[in-house]
Amino acid sequence: MAAVALLEIDAPDPRLDGGAVVLDWWVDLCCPGDYVELAEHLGLDSDEVALALFDGRHAAAVKADHDEGRSLGVTGTPSFVVNGLLVDAGDTLVGAKDAVLTRVRRALG
Repeated sequence: MAAVALLEIDAPDPRLDGGAVVLDWWVDLCCPGDYVELAEHLGLDSDEVALALFDGRHAAAVKADHDEGRSLGVTGTPSFVVNGLLVDAGDTLVGAKDAVLTRVRRALG
């Protein structure tokens, strides 16, 4: 669900403030209605997001991302690839942020 919803709202939008608004909501996203509510909160076309969650328009892109993740060793979310290395971020966004920042700091020396 998350991948489909994020693909549907992919267009750059200054209201997203670098993703901070999405991250604030991310913790509570668990079902289709949550993604529709987030789209509405952001001033996006929530009806279109709702339709996209079920009509399959992003199925090929989601499958390709899934397959690429598997090939890189991703077994769950959140996971990130930083500087070519897989970062298993644990189970929380706080863990993800810390893991990614640690990997970036190491890469920068």
